[in-house]
Amino acid sequence: MDILKDVGGYLGTTKLNRQVAREEEKIEKLESDIGALIYQKFARGEKVDDELVAPCQEIAKVRQGIEDVQEKIRQLKGLKKCPACAAEIDEEQTFCSKCGAKQEARVMPSAAEAIAVEDRPKKKCTACKQEIRQDQAFCPHCGAKQSPSDGSLQPNLPPKPPVADESPRPLAGGVAKAAGRSRQGKPGSKKETLPAKRRSGKG
Repeated sequence: MDILKDVGGYLGTTKLNRQVAREEEKIEKLESDIGALIYQKFARGEKVDDELVAPCQEIAKVRQGIEDVQEKIRQLKGLKKCPACAAEIDEEQTFCSKCGAKQEARVMPSAAEAIAVEDRPKKKCTACKQEIRQDQAFCPHCGAKQSPSDGSLQPNLPPKPPVADESPRPLAGGVAKAAGRSRQGKPGSKKETLPAKRRSGKG
């Protein structure tokens, strides 16, 4: 009887331990889901608690490192990632064989264009604090949307040239000369009146 009791107790304990393990797995899954929700909020540029910013930044850094390695692997294999469905497809494909999305042709920038891109003003991502270009609306490292409130997304437009004043301006010298001519009369007016006086005298 003691042996049966011991066996029964062992089996009961094992069953209960398994039940506890299943419940602990549920807790870990929920905690993981909570962490994923917090990171997604962080990646969208939304505010998270200060003590969670550093772990989220570390996750973003690790994610970007993984993506960089995966991109190198794809290049070695002659593949690329579809921007629509994230499927790996042949580098030469114009349309994705998985979702049908049109692929943008890869154009290698010239040396001058590459230098021009590197010389563009920089800013720090509002989420992961990585350095990015000012004209980037989304962080290429963590995907967080950048806030345009700081004016960093405004294009660097050249200053507008001054508008010339096209209103007519009076010429002081010309006005004075015109007034003098009006007082003196037009040239030739005396010549026309002289013959008239001579004819009246002869009469």
